[in-house]
Amino acid sequence: MSTVDDLDVSTTNGLVFNHTTLSILTKSASNRIKFCAFVIVIGLFGSFMNGVVLNILLSKKLRSKASYLLIINQVVLDFLSCLFLLPCYVIKIRLIYMAGNWGKFVCNVFLMDNSVYSLQAGSITNLVLIAAERYLKIVHAVFHMTYFRRWMAFAGLAFIWCTVVFVNIVYVWVNEVVDGVCYPSYNWPSRDSFLAYGGFVMAWEFVIPLILFVYLYGRILLFVRKRSQAFNGNYADQAMATSLQTNAHRSQMNVTVTMIIVSSAFVLCWLPNQLCHILSFINSAYVVLDAYYATVFLIFLNVCTNPLIYAAKHEEVKSRIRKWFFKTRVQPEVSTVSTVARVIS
Repeated sequence: MSTVDDLDVSTTNGLVFNHTTLSILTKSASNRIKFCAFVIVIGLFGSFMNGVVLNILLSKKLRSKASYLLIINQVVLDFLSCLFLLPCYVIKIRLIYMAGNWGKFVCNVFLMDNSVYSLQAGSITNLVLIAAERYLKIVHAVFHMTYFRRWMAFAGLAFIWCTVVFVNIVYVWVNEVVDGVCYPSYNWPSRDSFLAYGGFVMAWEFVIPLILFVYLYGRILLFVRKRSQAFNGNYADQAMATSLQTNAHRSQMNVTVTMIIVSSAFVLCWLPNQLCHILSFINSAYVVLDAYYATVFLIFLNVCTNPLIYAAKHEEVKSRIRKWFFKTRVQPEVSTVSTVARVIS
């Protein structure tokens, strides 16, 4: 039986940092067990919450809309990420001796968290496509209405699942089982190739999405603001202008809150971990183990917040949740829907 206390970091040629590597190579078994317990709780909670939201979104009314396919896929990816956290971190509580093809499979899929991080790569790509679709629907509504088709949404889904399979696939070859122990990043041919691939993953999973979030949601905010100002100038009837302004303001604030939540949650939850990666590329000795634990915990916590951000804001989702958990009848809100509200909804 091999535990983390048996591992020697020096045998990995210095290329030891691969997502949760430090949590596996920790010298403190008690800290590892505590961390695994916290992650298992997140996995259980996230699986439940994503499962609830997914059940609502899979209603015939919502799944028939092309624009909702990406949101449904987002929840599916987050649900699977939370689900795979459970076996990944149950196994880490007490590492076993691994041998043969089965040992390498367990090493790559569970001990190195490749299954979770591959799903997260798809989840991030999905978030970007949701932002792009929202941008087209709001800022270029005529173009979206004329050219956007259901098959385009399915093409986007295919691309997303390709990222799930291929973005982190290199780790399958560089991770290795040696003497019954799973070593991450063991077979990199050189440090340059290690740094190049690590830089690509960081750009794909963090830098590029962050830039696109800021640009796309920023353009949406600017558009809604200009449209709301136009209502005031084009309507002589003050009551009509006030009504339209109220609806436009409500829609504007909804987009604003969504943009703040998406950008802030993504940056706050992923930036610390990306900084740890940068420090590890320079020198793995610079990474403080306890700090790394916290950054991984934040990433996994982000998976639980995604369904609340992208699905639970929908009125039907909120109504169903209230009805299920609070046993109350929620009456649908009746209000005049303006042109802007139709575009944004």
